[in-house]
Parts: sequence; C-alpha cells; structure tokens
Amino acid sequence: MSKLGKGLIMLLSVSFLLVILFHVDTFAFKAREDLNAVEALEFQADNIYISSTQVPLVEIAAQLATASAWNAFTAQYDSIYVYFDPRSGRPDSLMYPSPLIPGDGEGNRVSLNTLANQLGYKVDTVTLDVIKDLLIQHLRKHNNLLNINLNELGNIRGMQVSPNLWNANFTRQINGIPVRDSNVSFTINHGNLVLWGFYRWGDINVNLVPSVSKDSAIAAAFNYISGKLPTDRFTTRPHLEILPLSPNSDRAVGKGYDHALVWVFQFQREGFNNNWEVMVDAHSGNVLSLQDTVQYVTKKIVGAIYPITNDECCPDGCAVSGAPAPYTNTGFAAPNDYTNWGGMYDYTSGTVVTSLDGRYINMGTDSCGTISESSATGDIDMGGTNGQHDCTIPAGHSAGDTFSSRSCAIEITGMNRQVKSWLPGMAWLDSFIICNVNQNLTCNATFSGNTINFYRSGGGCRNTGENAAVFDHEWGHAVDTHDAQPSISQPGEAIADIASSVRLHQSCIGRGFFWTLDRGCGTWTGCPTDPGTVYGYNCSGYNAAECCLGCTGIRQIDYVQHADPDADTPANYTCTICGAGSGTPCGKETHCEGIPPAEVGWDLAARDLQAAPFNLDKQTAFTVADKIIWQGHNNVIQWYTCTCPTTSGCAATNAYPGWLAADDDDGNVNNGTPHMTAIYAAHNRHAMACATPTPQNSGCSSGPSTAATLSATPGNNNVALSWTAVTGAANYYVWRTDGPYGCDFGRAKIATVATTSYTDNMALNGKTYYYNVQAVGSNEDCLGPLSNCVSAMPAPGPQASYQSNTFTDDCPAGGPGDGNGIIDPGETVVADITIINDGTGGITNINGTLSTVTPGVTMVDGSATFPNLPAPGNTASSNPPDYTYTVANSFTCGNDISFTHNLTYTEGAGGTSANFTRKVGQLGPPTVIFNQTWESGSTGWTMTGLWHLTTEAAQACMAEPYPSPVTVAYYGQDSTCTFNTGATTSGNLDRTTGISGITPDALLSFMYVYQGEGGTSYDRSSAHVSPDGTTWTQVWTDAGSAVLTWTSSGNLSLASWAGQSIRLRFSFNSVDGLYNDYLGFAVDNIQIQAASGYVCNTCTVTTQIPGSVLNNLTVAKSGANLSLAWTPPGGTCTVTGYGVYRGTLPIAAYTHSSLSCTASTPYSTPQDTGSYYFLVVPQNSTNEGSYGLDSSGAQIPAAATPCHPQNTSPC
Repeated sequence: MSKLGKGLIMLLSVSFLLVILFHVDTFAFKAREDLNAVEALEFQADNIYISSTQVPLVEIAAQLATASAWNAFTAQYDSIYVYFDPRSGRPDSLMYPSPLIPGDGEGNRVSLNTLANQLGYKVDTVTLDVIKDLLIQHLRKHNNLLNINLNELGNIRGMQVSPNLWNANFTRQINGIPVRDSNVSFTINHGNLVLWGFYRWGDINVNLVPSVSKDSAIAAAFNYISGKLPTDRFTTRPHLEILPLSPNSDRAVGKGYDHALVWVFQFQREGFNNNWEVMVDAHSGNVLSLQDTVQYVTKKIVGAIYPITNDECCPDGCAVSGAPAPYTNTGFAAPNDYTNWGGMYDYTSGTVVTSLDGRYINMGTDSCGTISESSATGDIDMGGTNGQHDCTIPAGHSAGDTFSSRSCAIEITGMNRQVKSWLPGMAWLDSFIICNVNQNLTCNATFSGNTINFYRSGGGCRNTGENAAVFDHEWGHAVDTHDAQPSISQPGEAIADIASSVRLHQSCIGRGFFWTLDRGCGTWTGCPTDPGTVYGYNCSGYNAAECCLGCTGIRQIDYVQHADPDADTPANYTCTICGAGSGTPCGKETHCEGIPPAEVGWDLAARDLQAAPFNLDKQTAFTVADKIIWQGHNNVIQWYTCTCPTTSGCAATNAYPGWLAADDDDGNVNNGTPHMTAIYAAHNRHAMACATPTPQNSGCSSGPSTAATLSATPGNNNVALSWTAVTGAANYYVWRTDGPYGCDFGRAKIATVATTSYTDNMALNGKTYYYNVQAVGSNEDCLGPLSNCVSAMPAPGPQASYQSNTFTDDCPAGGPGDGNGIIDPGETVVADITIINDGTGGITNINGTLSTVTPGVTMVDGSATFPNLPAPGNTASSNPPDYTYTVANSFTCGNDISFTHNLTYTEGAGGTSANFTRKVGQLGPPTVIFNQTWESGSTGWTMTGLWHLTTEAAQACMAEPYPSPVTVAYYGQDSTCTFNTGATTSGNLDRTTGISGITPDALLSFMYVYQGEGGTSYDRSSAHVSPDGTTWTQVWTDAGSAVLTWTSSGNLSLASWAGQSIRLRFSFNSVDGLYNDYLGFAVDNIQIQAASGYVCNTCTVTTQIPGSVLNNLTVAKSGANLSLAWTPPGGTCTVTGYGVYRGTLPIAAYTHSSLSCTASTPYSTPQDTGSYYFLVVPQNSTNEGSYGLDSSGAQIPAAATPCHPQNTSPC
C-alpha cells in the first residue's frame, strides 16, 4: 500500500489531474496488459476529461466584462503576453517583467527595506512566507482583472530552485473542501515576476452540503464491483472534493466549467498490486470513476553493478566490478557514518557494517533477503560477477547482496547528485527514497509515495532492478512529485523518460527490458561486440507504424528511430495512435501520450542545442539542457493544452514558458533568452510551443564564450585538476562522471571555484573518472562551453601495505590454552604478517618492523624481511624467522595489544605504516546484563507521545498472556486499541540511564507486537541505540506487516558500541494522520546479553635455566670463514639453542651484538678485518643464560638487544 502524508497538500489524481489533499498514486514503467476482474470494471465519466485551449487576450477581450481594465493594465508594459483559458475567463499565462523581490532583473530596484515597508514587518531575507505575502498582495492589487475570491487561496507550495529562480503556487479550497485540479502558479527570476497564471480556476456554483452520506457513497462504490471484501482496506480515507467537469455543451467565456461535489477514496484489495480510486457524486450517489492509480510500466565500500543495463551486450550491458558505493552507511559514528562521494571513509579500527542505507537511498525490501555486509579490515567489497541476476549472490555474502540492491543504491545516488547540481534549493534531494528490489512480479517497475519498486526477471523481461534507465525513470517520477508543483506533470511519463535520457544520454529508455517478449517489431542483433546475436525484442512504439528501431527498451524517444521517422505531435501521434486514458492533456493513455513531450527533451539536448546558431558540442548541449529541463519543470502541470487535434503551450503551467523562464538571464523573458530558439524549436517541432514572445536569442553578452583547456594529474585517492582561464568567467563548475560511457554520461557538479585549479579528494584508487570544467559568468545563467574531457585513474604509486596477520601461540609448559589460536598471559606468540602490492609497479628490498608500546608485551624478534612483490596485487608473508613476542603472566585478560607495523622498500615513497590490535583471551559465555520487564515500573525511562505502561486488566488489545507476564509498554490507546488521535502521532520510549558492560558479542532482543496500515512508508516502529542520548542509530524496524502474537525481534548486534555505555529507544511514527485505526506497537522483555568478561587460560611457565657454556670456546679458520665450537652446559640446564655475539677489541666497553639467535655448534661466520671477541650464550624458549665471567669474576653484561631475557641462575 502507498500513500502520501497529510503534510503534503497537493498530490496526484487517478486521472493525472491536479488533485488536492490526501492523495497518492503509483507510477509504473509500462502500461498493464492483462486485466483482473476489478480492472475490467474501471471507467470514468466522460465529462471528467476536460479539453483545454489557450486564446490570446486580444481575441477574447471583447467577451470579457473586465475588458477596459485589461486594456489599461497591458498598456503599462512595453512587452506583455497574455493568454486566456476561455472556460474560466481568467488568464492562464501572463508573461512580462514585474519586480517583486530584490534581484538584478530588468528594472528591478526592490530592496529588503522596500519589502519591509510594503509588508509592514521587518524582512531580513526572502523566504517562502515572504513570497506568499507578496503574491497575495499582487493578486489583491489585480483582482479587478481577475475577479477571484481571495479566501479560496489554499496552501502555498514553492521552492527556491536556484539563487535566481523561485517557483510557487497556491492550491484552491472552498470552506475547507479542496478543489481538484485548480491553482495559480508564479515564476520569479532575477527578482522579477516573469510568468504567472491560473489553472482551471472557474467559477463554482455547487451545493457544498452532501446529500449522500459518506457511508452510502462507500456502499455505492463497492456495490459497483460486487461488494466489499473483509480484506479490502482504505489507502486514502473517504473525503469530499470539488471536481471540475466539462459541461455538456459549449458555454460562453467564463462559463466553461461545471463542478461536482464528490466523495473520494482509494482502496487496495489483498492479493492485488492495484490501488483503486473511486469518486462518487455526493448529491446523486452515482459512481463517477473507478481508476487504478498504479499505471504500469582510507577504506572503501565497493561492489559490482550493472551501470547501464543487464542485457550482457558488453561493455555497457555487462557488470562493472568495484563500483564505489557513495554516501552509504558504515555502522560507525559520525563523521565516518557514511562513505563520501568516492565510496571512501576514514577508518581507525573495528568492524564496518553496511546495509546500503545511505543519505539519499534506503534499501527497503530485497525479496531475496536482507543485505548486511561487514569487514574487520575496514574495506568491504560486496562482490558480484557478470551474468549473476535476480537472487544470485557472491559466495559467502548475505542473501540481499544482489545486483539489484547494489545497482539501485549506487545509480540512484548518482542521479540524485546530478539533479542536485541544478536544484540546490530542493530540500527533498537531501533526504532519502526507499528502494525495493527483486519483487515477486515481472516486466515492470513502479513509483509510489517515497518508494520505488523493481521486479525480478520473468515473463519475457529482464530484471528491472538491474537497469539504470528504469531506476532513473522511476526516480524521475519522485522528483516530479516533490518539486514546486506538487503533482505529476501531465503526461506523467514524459519527464520520467527525459530523466533517464539526460542521465544516460540515450534515447532508448531501458535497453534490454524486452528479453524474449516479442512486441511485433523484430529483434535487436546490433550489439557492437557481438553482431548477429539476438539480445532482445524491439519495443512497439504503441503502433506497428511506429516500431522502435534497434531499441529493446520500453520506449524510444528519438522520433527518427521509429519506423515512421516523422516528428511526433499530439495531432499525428497521440490523438490518432494512443488509446483512451486519463490524467493527460489529450485524455489518452499516459505512457503513449508521453512520447511526443519526451521527444521535446531529447530534441533540445541532442538536436537543437547542437545545431546552428549554437553549434554546441554534445556534452555542453546535454549539460545546458539538463539545467533548462530541471529548473524549468518545477511549475509544470500540463506539458501543453489539448483539444484533439489542437494543442498549445502558452500557459504559465505549461513546459515551454517554464523552460524559457529557467533559461532567462535578466528577469524579462519577452526580450529573449540565451537559448530561446533552441527551446522553441524543440517544442514547436512537436506542436507544444507558443508563438509569443517572438523567439530570439539574447543576453549573456559579457559571459564566457570559450572553453577552458583542462588537464588532470592522478594521485593517491585524488585527482588534481588545472585549466586555462576563460575571459568573462566569474566561477567555474567542476563536473565529474564515470562508467562505460566516460564523459558521455550524466555528470554531477563536485565544486564551484573561482580559481583555475581544484583537487578532487573523493576519487577512489583504481577507478577511472572523467572530468570537465565549465566557465560561468557573474550571472549564473550565463554558461560557457564545457572544456575538453579528461580521464584519470587515481593510484598511490609504487606501494606495499600491511594486509593481515596470523599467529601461533605457545605455552612452553603446555596446558589447555597451548596452541589454541587464543593469546593467553605467559605465552610466546609468533606472528606471520601478509603484505600486498597495492600500488603500481614492482616493490623490492622489503623490510618490516613490528613494535608495541603495550605494557607487559616484549618483542623478542621485531624485524622481518619479505619476498619482492613484482606486480600490483601480489601478496607475500614474512620470511622466517617471523616476528616473535611474549606476553607477561601478569597481563590483564581481555586487554588489547596495540601494534605498529612499518614497511620500508626501495620504490615510491619508500614505506608505509599500519596499526592493528590483538586481543588477549576470549569472551566468556553470555549472560543477561540488562533485563526490562516493566513489572517494577519504568524507572530510568522516559515516554513521549502515546507511550505508556498497560496491563492485561486495563485493556484487551494484545494477545495474552504477556511475556513479562503482566505489564507491557504500549504505543496506542487502551480505550480504542488504536493509535488514531485524528492527527499525525509519534513518540519515543527512551532508556535515559546508561547501560554498561557492552562487549563485541553483545546482543539486544525484545518481544513485540505491531500493527499498522502495512507497507514500509507509514506507521513505522523501530529500535535505536545511542552512546550519548543524542546520536541514534536504528538497529531494527518492523517489516511492514502485522505481528499480532508476541514475537522476538531476534538478536541484534551491539558490536558497534563495545566498551561504551548505551541508551535504548523504541520509536513509533504514524507519519500522517490517515488510517491510524490499528493496534500500534508494544514491547516487553527487553534484554541485553553479553559476555560476563574475558577468560584466559593460565600459562604457568616453569622457569627453565639455560646456564652457561663451559669455558672451552674455540675459534678456527675454515677457508674464508671462522668456525666456532663449544661444549654445551651440563647438569640440569635446559638448552634448546645458542646465541652468538660479537664485539670489537680492545675492550674499552662491551660492544657485543647478535650474530645469530639460532646457532648450534659448530657455527660458521665470515672472516672480517679488524679484531673481535666472540661470546656464545645458551638459551631456551624463554631465556638466555650467562655470557660468561670477566677477569674479575663478574657477569659479562647482556647485549643491548638480546635474543631472550637473561637468567644467570646456576644449573
């Protein structure tokens, strides 16, 4: 189920007309084909579809009662264009410059002081509230022209699209009843109001008191479909609306709308994917419409994705390994809680865990399972190889680590950042959308509310969650819903297809969609790397004459790639080919009617900006088009007006004027814009332009007109960029992209700088990135051409680094802990370290040192050598003898040993350093360290919202017996067993007293019951953990379906908070005030289990005395070597080997140092020049013995770096 919250005032109706209040729709990638029993009954009354026309003021003025006022008004302006909606008798488009807020537009002298005097309150900055007050004054000032009731103005919605551009609109209501599909919109550019107009604001004369009750309307609706089933549930609550209708006959100007008071609700039926909306006349009781609103069509985290499509026509149809996962979660505390744009984050120690929940995308449900990938090294490679699809995962990975999950998380984030480049003021772009993948359906994808849904392969179609165009299309619906105009623009599929095309620079929307499903237009065998092989079936173009050429996607929006290569218009395409539908200007099926307007967007980028007089290169053309389209689309309700076959694009809420306003550089569209003739040509070719103002290119005469020359120098996880200066540039946009298309792909702005250099510090080693820079004038609407495209692959240079370590532990006396892979006090540990060539080129002469400053740990052998690493990716372990250290008997069990490992080598920077830790001991068996049953009250907890303690005796809402067994914490109302307060409700159950004793194996669990309206967008219950009561991390949420018997949450890991004192939070949020007649959320038996501590085996070492060699050391020449021989100690001495030391003569002070710690008699050493003395010292695994006695009978001191600690006791 899906819906939008009460806070969103304007949403989308089933007919795609602008609807006001409590409404949600689902938009899909393609139209449905097989109908179920209820779908077969769908219809809408003929008069719900309203054709639309636009008439210039001069042609209609004589029929207006306000004609003299309009003549006086237009006479004030040198250049003004006014178009009327004859049905309403009000203007749907006024285009002229009128200073409104401070700006640099033509004739603008407005200041904040001006606004303060005008509004009667201090204005420090221009906000939406200020805009609202100014626009109401504007409407009041001109109401002699408009003749509207200002009390009918509803809520305002708007946004500052860019520093110079505002979009805003008012909804309409009468006595609190929303008027569907009626508003007034405004566009402000460079401080000037440049475009405004009314949309279907006709006079209303209807009885607002219903004759038919709500219950009777519901009964009539369900009677139409043969009755209501027990499992049917409302997805929008029944409510009244005023519905504009088309009259039965032509009417005079201003009398062209009828209206009806209607009961409206939406419902879902169990087992069906549909979301039906019903409208019932509130006076006659007739069902006016039944429509389905689902319309069918240093460390890093990386993974394999399908960056373009999954049809396996390489390179762009094949998987790419090691794609960085940008802005995804790590499980660590801020500031390292998310990766950066390059998929990197700063790591010190601990286990990184990701579920691919990021800043801009949250993974909702992968029907294959849950994704949870972790690593103790800080690096995560989620893996994946080409040819894996649906639920196939890399070996050893979590069930949800699918290509669909990885591809959705990475592609949607990239799309978000591309659009954010042009819409910095859209707050929604800084929130997340929910992505559900591998759904158990086929051949489609949908958008609903704040959720996008993708289906697995089957039915002749490939997995839609492995196709970038499908991701971009559905996300395009989302941004269309959340822009300044709170509805899907009509037809809704156009901007979604354009979103895909300007991202991928491809006109075939969703290549590879049709796999084995024959659409009657032949097969595609044109794979460049495998010609002749069938890679899918071409799309139909919705008519045999319009078959797609070489496109296995769902649609082709380049008209020359149709069998009929004529430019498509509503007259020659929509009105003659498309079947009946709703929610579109011409009243045709939305996917089909969306073809011509989608072609407008493609033409602007791929044709008209690249043609004379602009002659922009392809990449500059797509970048300029990207700006115009996204900034210009914010206020679009209908792409054009239509009464088949006649169309026009002059209204303030049409696409053509909106795109001109976004392109304008001086707050006066009427004198031309920098790219006006290209915008006009693209729209006019498809019969969606407006004849006025006269198309002319003007403005930006002092802006940049030449391209910079760019160069790039890769570094270690960075790329340094520098470029030549451009005349007229005030700033430079720095653009970056990646993937198989290189620079021929949607780019994201990574910086705006005033200098001619920039270093990208979010570029991952080993991945190729592509860059352009673009000069920008002091007026940001004045863009120069893109620079040359440069590529760079960051790399560290020649480098070897620590990778991992293993060890063997030895307790000389034996015992239960000897050699068990756990370090215990008293043991001797031999460490074997593995290093990797993670740079470029070969690495030679590699030496390592291992050191520690942890008390109680002694390095016995802290140096090692390594084999050469001739090629990147090679690994090697330390040569024997390995690093060796001892742990004191007194070392505290459970403490860490901190090590530093340094490498030196000949090449590159000459060395690297890494830190790692080893734990002494192991965790003991788990015990319950925290238990909350509520039987003794709620001391240490706070409750907000509806949270309270309740008992079996107080209500009968939940399954009995309770776990605890009498008292539980409940978010709901005992009196109704629901959380329905008539409004949005939310609250927290917080443990404010810290819980200590958290170990790496600590687990949280609790018992719960839950019931909401279903789905993952509303009525959410969740559990959170915080180390400080401020920063909260979600560790559990409900699955979106009812759980009415007491159920365990399962064990939730608290490893991320090991060693910290934690707080707990249980949260409930209805999100909106609709459909809250459900149980809510209750919790009991909250437990934390953790090891009671660390346990160690006792390594009791019996002191072993090595003694001293007998006084008979001999030295003899043997060729070029000296041969040393000696007699071992006798008696009870324990000797396993010898250390040989050498010092220089004469002895002013002892200077001996080790030649070998593993010698045996005889021992050979090369002869050397000079005079030396030799000492042979017996040793065992724990000690070395005496170095002998000097001439006075005193012990000769041990070497500065001995082989072992010394014990000179006699034996």
